[in-house]
Amino acid sequence: MCEAEEVEIELTAADGQVYRAEAASGTSRADTEVRCGHSATGFGLLVNWNLLSDGVHSVRALADGVEFGRATVLVTTLGEEIVEDAEGTAEVSDFPEAGRTVTVEWQQATQNFVITAVEPLHEPNCTTGRRRDCGSAPSPVRARRSEH
Repeated sequence: MCEAEEVEIELTAADGQVYRAEAASGTSRADTEVRCGHSATGFGLLVNWNLLSDGVHSVRALADGVEFGRATVLVTTLGEEIVEDAEGTAEVSDFPEAGRTVTVEWQQATQNFVITAVEPLHEPNCTTGRRRDCGSAPSPVRARRSEH
């Protein structure tokens, strides 16, 4: 991978159809500099998962035709290639851990949900050490959203 001339991503869809595309490569990854002697080892490929059917798909990464990575992905779509005119927010309780609440909002530009608020955990009570025994909840921390 350190000296690959071509990086390809191969996607095998749930229906068995195989797609292969060249990934953009040569972007900086400081975590590979010691091993490779340079940091220009990053790669990426944009995929609109909505073009695939719902289900489990497999992905392989190839450097000059040799596999160096493999993963499976579960695709669940909203039934259309691009979701338009949808809006809404939802609270997710006990995420990412018990006692926290995260608010997410649909963002059409990214075709995904973004975190807009995180309700922090209470500080532990000095007597019991349990989070739920703390005083009133602090105000939620508002995440900054970047507009592109």
